[in-house]
Amino acid sequence: TMAASAAPCYLGWDFSTQQLKVIAIDEQLRVIYEDNIHFDKDLPEFGIMHMHILHTKALSTLHPLWWCSCTDAAMPL
Repeated sequence: TMAASAAPCYLGWDFSTQQLKVIAIDEQLRVIYEDNIHFDKDLPEFGIMHMHILHTKALSTLHPLWWCSCTDAAMPL
């Protein structure tokens, strides 16, 4: 048998220079989920300082797995 479908919801992402914020709302615009991930504090394994992995004064990069870790950390299980 097929499970009943959930009501529609809408998800918003805000990637800033220091944190990721996520919010989900239902059709009546009620907040049903929200979270934020502070890059420096919540993902120290990437060695990030203000959203950049510093190589030199002129070069900074972000590893693609960092983006995956951010979005995974912000979503409930």
